[in-house]
Amino acid sequence: MRTHVLLASLALALAAAPSLHAQAFEDPGGLTAGWRDVTFPSTAGMQSGRAYYPATVAGQDAPADPAQGPFPLVGLVHGQTFKPKDYDALCLHLASWGFVIVSVGPLGGALHSPPQSSKMIVQMLEWADAESLDPASFLFTMASADDWSTLGHSLGGEAMAYVAGTEPRVRAVIGLEPYFPGSALPTSHLNGFDGAVLAIGGSEDVIVPPAMHAHVMFDAATSLGRSAFIEIVGGDHYGGTDDDIGSGSLSYAEQHRLHRRVVTAFLAAQIKGDEDAWVDLLGEGVATEPVNRESGSEEPPLWALPSVPFAGSLAVGLGGRSLDGAFLAMSPTPASLPTPFGVLGLLPGQIYVYYGAGLNVEGWHEELIPVPPSLSGRTAYLQGLVVHAVGAKLTRTGAYAIP
Repeated sequence: MRTHVLLASLALALAAAPSLHAQAFEDPGGLTAGWRDVTFPSTAGMQSGRAYYPATVAGQDAPADPAQGPFPLVGLVHGQTFKPKDYDALCLHLASWGFVIVSVGPLGGALHSPPQSSKMIVQMLEWADAESLDPASFLFTMASADDWSTLGHSLGGEAMAYVAGTEPRVRAVIGLEPYFPGSALPTSHLNGFDGAVLAIGGSEDVIVPPAMHAHVMFDAATSLGRSAFIEIVGGDHYGGTDDDIGSGSLSYAEQHRLHRRVVTAFLAAQIKGDEDAWVDLLGEGVATEPVNRESGSEEPPLWALPSVPFAGSLAVGLGGRSLDGAFLAMSPTPASLPTPFGVLGLLPGQIYVYYGAGLNVEGWHEELIPVPPSLSGRTAYLQGLVVHAVGAKLTRTGAYAIP
C-alpha cells in the first residue's frame, strides 16, 4: 500500500512541475542580440573575430545589455574556407538565449591547424573575459569568468579536443560536423576531459562522414564526464552554417533548426544548469525528429518533465553508456547520504524503485509514468543510478512540489 501511495505522490509531483524550458530551444530566446567585428591581441599578433551578445537593440554595433548578465562565454572556431560571418544565425540565436559568443577568424594557413586555432580561441576568450572587467569596453560586465564552452565546425571540430585538454575553464565542447580522424593526441585530450562533449554529424555528409569523424570524437570522449552523439538523418556538412550549399536530403531549414535545438539544449544543460534539457538531446524532445542519438556519459544526466505527446504522463530518463544497468527510484523524503557512488538523495526505507533494468544500446532510457490521483502539499524526490562496467554513479536528485 505504501508503495502505491509513494508512486502516486511522485508521479503527480513531477507531472505538475513546469518545464524549465517551456520555449522550444530552436526558437529565439527572450533577449535581443547584437554583434560587432573586433580585434584582440594574441601570441601570433593582433587577430580578428566577431562578438555576439545580448543587446538593447538588434544589429551590428548595438549597445550591449548587461541587465540579465553576466553571461556564459562561448568560443567558436570556423571550418576550413569559412569565416565567422558564416555562422551569424547560430551565434545570434545563442546570444538571444543569454550567451556571449566570440568567433575567431578568419584563420588561414598554420593558424587554422587544430593546435593553433585552439590557442587562438582560448586567447579570444581570455580577451573577452578581460573586456568584461574594463569599464571602457562594450563588453563591460557582460561575461562570466568561469564555465566557458567552445564550438568548432569541420576542421575547427578537431580544435575542440585541444581546447578541452589544455584550458580548464572550458567545461563543454561541441563538434559541428567535426573533422576528427582519431589521431592519438586529440583523442588523448578527450579521453582525459571530465567536462561534456557533444558531437553532431550529418548522415549524408560526404566531407567528414560521421562514422569516421563525429562518432570517433564521441567515442574518444566517453571515459569521463558526459558525452552525446547526434546524427541528423539526411543532414550534410553545412547545416550549422548560414550557407545552403549542401546536398542533403533533409532541407537546409530543418538542418539548421535541429542544430539550433541541440546546441542550445546542450549548453543550457551543461553550462546553465538546466539538466532537464537533456530531454531534447536523448529523450522525447527529439523522439519524432530525424535524428539518431547516443549517450556515452560517465556522469549520468537525469531529466523529468511532463510528457508533451502523452498528456497526463511524465517522461523521466537518464543517460549512461551502451547497455549499462540502470535504476530509477523515488522517495517522499529527501536525504544527503555519502556513498561510493555519489550522494544518495533518497531516504532509505522509503525508496521505491520503479525501473530497474538496463539502458538501450544507445546508452539511455526514458520511462513514461502515467499520472495517478494526487496527494497535495507534498514534495517528491527522484534519483537514478547507472551501473558502469567498472562502477556505478548516482544522478542528481530532483525535488518536485505537489501543488
